[in-house]
Amino acid sequence: MSATVILNGDQVYMEELIRENARLTVQVEAERQHRRELEAVLDRAAPQGEPLLRQVMELPRKDQAVLYLHYYEGFSTREVGEMLRISQSAVTTRLLRARKKLKEVLGEDCPYEA
Repeated sequence: MSATVILNGDQVYMEELIRENARLTVQVEAERQHRRELEAVLDRAAPQGEPLLRQVMELPRKDQAVLYLHYYEGFSTREVGEMLRISQSAVTTRLLRARKKLKEVLGEDCPYEA
């Protein structure tokens, strides 16, 4: 049984709001699950004192992906671009942006030149 609310006779609008709310709820839960999985990988992969990997995990996902594929897996920027379906120049830009963010956070401990 579903509850129907009619605001100013606009039941369709309310149903759209309910659907959008449900979609966003699923999206938020997927993000939480992704974060839990990343934390689990991080806990297994890096010692607690490893600041670089912890800071990489704090970057936006698109920056994490290019850093991981390029530096940890050893793919070229061209190959990373093909895998992510973005241009090679977009990969280079994301790498530059990610290295800059890491340099700001880690300072002298950052192994990358921004």
